[in-house]
Amino acid sequence: MKVIGMGASHGEYIVTVTHAELSKLSERYYGPKELPLLKVGQEMDLGAGYDFRNDIQRACKQVADASKAFGQAQDTMLKFAVMVGQLPAEAVEVPAA
Repeated sequence: MKVIGMGASHGEYIVTVTHAELSKLSERYYGPKELPLLKVGQEMDLGAGYDFRNDIQRACKQVADASKAFGQAQDTMLKFAVMVGQLPAEAVEVPAA
């Protein structure tokens, strides 16, 4: 992207940008769904992906917390599975906690 001018309002830019840059920004550069070429006058919200940043961070923290909790319960769940399945305990290697 190259700034070639300033707009009428403060913080408004007039720029040139390549289709490849827009594709990467919209995460369609490497994906299966290609970004279609834009037409004159068409609008594209460049900040749309950022709107999900907090949701993504919260979801990642929840996954990390769940993984930690699962790790703590794994030994008990494995012993229970051995008991329910009536398998000999020697047949299943219990990881160290």
